[in-house]
Amino acid sequence: MEYNKTELKKYNYLIGQKIKAIRDLKGFKQDYVSEKLGISSGHYSNIENGHKTCTLYILIKLCQILDTTPNEILSGCVSLDHDEKETFIVEMQRSLKADEKEFLVAFQMILNKYLEDKR
Repeated sequence: MEYNKTELKKYNYLIGQKIKAIRDLKGFKQDYVSEKLGISSGHYSNIENGHKTCTLYILIKLCQILDTTPNEILSGCVSLDHDEKETFIVEMQRSLKADEKEFLVAFQMILNKYLEDKR
């Protein structure tokens, strides 16, 4: 499935609003979060406003800063069937830089180990 610009804008907006709501609940200012992420406050503001896509790397870092999970942020924002989820994941990964892809692989390995140990 291919995503059109309207769909991507909708997802960006919904995810950004969810991030903003969680940040507000934690009592953090945008400047604080952008500094912790290592990005400009303008870039971060654009993520919250849905003007920029939140990369997977930034999503994971946000979860650490905001003490939340990707599921909490994405819950209610993206509802896809199994095939659409796989396509969505591939599309997200396509935009990652090499170091972000390495981080994702390391994160997946840690997650797999955690889930295995939890059983």
